[in-house]
Amino acid sequence: MGLNRGFGSELCDDIALAISAERISERIAALGAVGCVEGGGVTRGALTDAEDSARRMVAGWLKPLGYACGVDSACNLVGRPPEASKVVIGSHLDSVPNGGRFDGALGVVAAVEVVEALVASGVSALPWIAAWMGEEGGLLDRTLLGSAAALGVLSEDDWARDTGHGKSLREMADSWRSRWPERAASLPLDQVEHYLELHIEQGPALDAAAQPVAVVRQIVGISHINVTVIGRTDHAGTTPMNDRRDAFAAAAEMALDVERLGRQRSGTAVATIGKFAVGPGAANVVPGRAQFTLDVRSPLDDTRHELVDQIRRSFSAIAESRDVVIEWSLDAETPAVEMDAGTRRVLGDCARSIGIEPMELASGAVHDAQNWAVAGYATGMVFVRSTGGSHNPAEHAESGDSALGAAVVALAAYELSEDPQQQ
Repeated sequence: MGLNRGFGSELCDDIALAISAERISERIAALGAVGCVEGGGVTRGALTDAEDSARRMVAGWLKPLGYACGVDSACNLVGRPPEASKVVIGSHLDSVPNGGRFDGALGVVAAVEVVEALVASGVSALPWIAAWMGEEGGLLDRTLLGSAAALGVLSEDDWARDTGHGKSLREMADSWRSRWPERAASLPLDQVEHYLELHIEQGPALDAAAQPVAVVRQIVGISHINVTVIGRTDHAGTTPMNDRRDAFAAAAEMALDVERLGRQRSGTAVATIGKFAVGPGAANVVPGRAQFTLDVRSPLDDTRHELVDQIRRSFSAIAESRDVVIEWSLDAETPAVEMDAGTRRVLGDCARSIGIEPMELASGAVHDAQNWAVAGYATGMVFVRSTGGSHNPAEHAESGDSALGAAVVALAAYELSEDPQQQ
């Protein structure tokens, strides 16, 4: 796949120049106020009032551009253009608790900005726009819920699972859908060929290289594992130290070994214990139970599997030496996914057409683009330089960098639209 419209043409210049950094900044600020918590962070959980308010705000920006907006069965916001191309552009509006203003939201704002630029430039075939529900995993402890539902790969068991709010996922989604008087039809998957997504990098590579934009080469594979350590509950004052089966102490040793083994794979894999609970949780009781999650990621599936196996053997050895029992349960596994080579070339050419020689990076975080790539659609992602880390209130992307990323996506959306009247 190559460029076929002659970049440097007046129309392509118009599209790039129509991107407004100021408008992007204003809309990020507006979305950041929805779910804002003390300290400047954002808490905008999936299927909450805050997420719904954000959906309605985005719909309000799209409707003057001719889009019919509504929600699908999973409460994904879907924007249908008056004349549709074969391209979908999407990202998410939910956040982690006390997260940042840019994670996900910048991708949705950039998608709207792409439409602004294409409409202003007189382009008729426009992309579908989607804001996915539940990308962050706040419901069911599973990420990428909304895009999985839209693609028909969310299982009936997941739809029926309790969300922790006294309702199943389907019941919660149906309740929110009923509040939208205008329902969008599901995305016409048989009429779509390309999926594009813009996102902040959430890492240091672009900033270290002093580069504003990267093209994503692949998204890592992930193994999510639930681990339970079962020891013996005892009195904290009367039980000698050498006669204890302390589940917490065993789990703590396991946690340190996860760090040690992960460091040995530095650059090719990472391993994290993100949730930890001790029972019975009393100050004067030796813990008899510890539960934690294990997250192992790598762009190389063989490396990830090797590290998971190595960690499991380590846990077994620690359990034996401390006379405790471990229960190991694989909760979810997602393979590493390559972004479409042809789409990557188009994104790279689009970046070069506006004077950027883009880096190619692997994503250590999952994104909805992963579901689209696995489903067989020609998928591409653009990263925008970010600072301050991510999943915290300090995450930041400069509006100028965001505008450059949006321009790359806008040009790619035009290039991939395959409207014969515009070839």
